[in-house]
Amino acid sequence: MYKKSIMKKFIKIVENQKLLTTLIKNIFDYENFNDYNYIFRMIESEDSIIIDIYDNISINRFNRYIFIFSHGNYPINTTEKNNVFITTIYLENVKNSSNKLLKLAYLFTLKENKMIEFAKTFLDENIVNILNNIITNNITY
Repeated sequence: MYKKSIMKKFIKIVENQKLLTTLIKNIFDYENFNDYNYIFRMIESEDSIIIDIYDNISINRFNRYIFIFSHGNYPINTTEKNNVFITTIYLENVKNSSNKLLKLAYLFTLKENKMIEFAKTFLDENIVNILNNIITNNITY
């Protein structure tokens, strides 16, 4: 689960560096999104990382993203249960896509030497630098 560890470190450091809002705006294409517009939570399980975002600006306020580091029946699936939109992504099924959420998932399927160049295609430079520091220096949070 080495890739899961990199993803977890990446998100935690992005959050600690106060760049989480920038990352969320970039990946989910929010227009009017600020630090005070949402609540974020990340949970790790044995083979997945679960991200919960509650925002107070969109119609779909409760969103759960489950990044599963294995194969499944599909690359991505979204369901709604009790007004919570649950997006499940099986990373090993994901191929490069124009969808930024799938790009984020695909990023963590690549070999380390390919991750930075790919991240530069859709992430903010400051966020790419965090990923680069994690890979090259094996930094921790």
